[in-house]
Amino acid sequence: MTPHEFTNATEINGTLIPVLFLFIGIPASGKSTFYHRVFKDQTLDYVSLDVLKTRTREWAAFEAALTARRSVVVDNTNVTKALRARYLAAAKAAGYRTIGLFFQSIVADCLARNEQREGKAKVRPQAVHGMSGQLELPSLDEGFNKLFFVRIVDELFEIEPWKNRRDRLPALTITVHNAAFDTE
Repeated sequence: MTPHEFTNATEINGTLIPVLFLFIGIPASGKSTFYHRVFKDQTLDYVSLDVLKTRTREWAAFEAALTARRSVVVDNTNVTKALRARYLAAAKAAGYRTIGLFFQSIVADCLARNEQREGKAKVRPQAVHGMSGQLELPSLDEGFNKLFFVRIVDELFEIEPWKNRRDRLPALTITVHNAAFDTE
């Protein structure tokens, strides 16, 4: 499947099922860059606290996407199960498929990327450390239909199916220029 197909709604038995893509990772782990490289030219809504500035605006944009049955990316840190639960519950109630993308969150790497940022995009190092301390790894048990692990290798994003002790998936690495995802 191409990146375009990955970002569009899935058709099941003749019914279009929109998708929630929930990004998870500490600041400077590559979430927004990934969105701009992979999703930006796709037909879906983009919800980001960094862009919308308040939780009220952010939630209103998210609800608008759900109401219109448009696929949506939520580009926030979403480091705890509690933060993710709000989006997952609303999306599931609206009949969405839910895909989590966990961005490798190595503090030293994130601090180095953060140093390359300019202006308001740069966060205090304490924010990176603080979010790292709060980070709870996601699980399919939270309500995700699919989970992926995303890391940056030589300026490219590599995406692998999520692995945990109970869920041994075969190794598969996909780079964004040849991205192939299964949303079903």
